[in-house]
Amino acid sequence: MSLPTTDLVITDTRLLGGDDARLDVGIGGAPNQRMVTFVDPAGGARPGEATIVDGSDWRLGPGLIDLQVNGGWGLDLTMDPPAVWEVGTELARLGVTAWLPTLVSAHLEVRREATEILKAGPPTDWVGAEPLGWHFEGPFLNPDRRGAHPLAAMRPVPPSVIDEPLPRLMTLAPELDGALDAITALSERGVLVSLGHTEAPAALVSRATAAGATMGTHLFNAMTGLTHRDPGTAAGLLESNAWLGLIADGHHVAPEMLRLVWRLASDRVVLVSDAMAGMGLEDGPTMLGSQPVVVADGTVRLADGTLAGSVLPLPEAVARFAEFTGIEFAEAAALASLHPANALGLTDRGAVAVGKRADLTIYEAASLDGPGKVISLGACLANQAGPASLVVSPETPFVVLPDR
Repeated sequence: MSLPTTDLVITDTRLLGGDDARLDVGIGGAPNQRMVTFVDPAGGARPGEATIVDGSDWRLGPGLIDLQVNGGWGLDLTMDPPAVWEVGTELARLGVTAWLPTLVSAHLEVRREATEILKAGPPTDWVGAEPLGWHFEGPFLNPDRRGAHPLAAMRPVPPSVIDEPLPRLMTLAPELDGALDAITALSERGVLVSLGHTEAPAALVSRATAAGATMGTHLFNAMTGLTHRDPGTAAGLLESNAWLGLIADGHHVAPEMLRLVWRLASDRVVLVSDAMAGMGLEDGPTMLGSQPVVVADGTVRLADGTLAGSVLPLPEAVARFAEFTGIEFAEAAALASLHPANALGLTDRGAVAVGKRADLTIYEAASLDGPGKVISLGACLANQAGPASLVVSPETPFVVLPDR
């Protein structure tokens, strides 16, 4: 493998999940081609022209990848698709390096606009988490399992679905007329198809995965569940080989069920935030698409009490899943880095290793060395060159767990 010239060295650092060995990590390459050039014991000779950054207070982990983000910081992507770049900038400050911006049962013209926005590329000198394509969550959903999606936005699966704008990931209900054929057609064109907002029984889930579906959207939520005589969607997904999207905020899925999923399918869990416009804001009213919602006490709900996304940043999902299941933080972090990368078929990221993409999440080392806080300070972004690739915000660290 031919490696680029090293232009940035993070010195005297440690790796997430590694031992206490101090390491120097080299990074080089042009934007979107930047990769890790070496991971060596600290203190060795370094390129004379490289920028040196002290990483002694950090642990470096693979960049976090969020496959379901509806918005944040007062910005709703369904109502305002151009806000994708501003949301991406904020996500990088939390340690997210790549993501799928998500539209909630958007009309065709909105999906067209969103597709053109990513095709046009980011603003000049933009820095942020890389949008890897859109997640269209609907509108081809079961109206009876629509959750916080507006009833008026529900649509049947069109025979010409592949002629409409195509996302990177599409959530749909497999019981709709034409859905199984659509799954095959979409998957043949590289779209990751996820089953969600559905009443599909386990047998239909099996048919849908055979047709090409490879994921389930926010497992247990907006789908039929686990019963001993009538196994529903969740049972079918657990029995399948599909990736399992999970919101680990402790509200969408009880800790006992998170532990059960971990025991049954630890190799297929993908942690997602399902974050919406209220993430990063104080409690109070805001919007999810066209729906008014209220953020209070860590939840987002419609007026009737229906959960409507979350205000959970992805690093907090990692920390909470580790706490609820009793696994190590580093092991949980793989569910939000390596696993989503694998779900998307990306082999160039998900680990801190020579030749891998230089997408790294930066954590405060002290917060990971014992019980207490877990703090994500930011990220190293492979879509930015040189020192500008580091987005670190120690003045406003993100604290995801209180002191125990």
